[in-house]
Amino acid sequence: MERVTRFRSARRSFGVGPGAEFIDYFNAELVPGIEMSGGYGRFQPGGRLPAHVHDFDESICIIDGIATCLVEGRASVMSHCSTAMVPRGRVHYFINESSAAMEMIWVYAGPMPERIVVAAACATEAGNPWR
Repeated sequence: MERVTRFRSARRSFGVGPGAEFIDYFNAELVPGIEMSGGYGRFQPGGRLPAHVHDFDESICIIDGIATCLVEGRASVMSHCSTAMVPRGRVHYFINESSAAMEMIWVYAGPMPERIVVAAACATEAGNPWR
C-alpha cells in the first residue's frame, strides 16, 4: 500500500507547544499495523515543545532553519539537515531561538506520537538524572 500526505490539505496539530505545528505522515491510525510514526514540524521564532520523554527512540532532522535541542542539560544547535537521535527515556525538547521559522522531519520507533510532558527543570543540567 501507498499513502500520500498532501502538505496543503494535511491536518495539522497545533496543541503540541507554543509556536509549533505538526503534520503526521504515518502512524498506527493512518497506516494500520505500522509500529512507527513520523511527520513534519514547523516552529515559528520562539516556538518550542515542552520538556518531555518518550517510551521509544526518536530521530529528528532539521530540514530548514536553526533549532536548539536540549537533552538533560546539554544544548546542541542544529541546522542544515543535522539529525538528533534521542534514546527512549531521555528528557528533551526543541526550541527555535532564531528570527526565522525552523522545520523538522521526525520519526519515532513507536506506533503513535505519544509523549510524557515533564517539568522544564528536568531538561536542565540540574535536573539531569544521569549526572
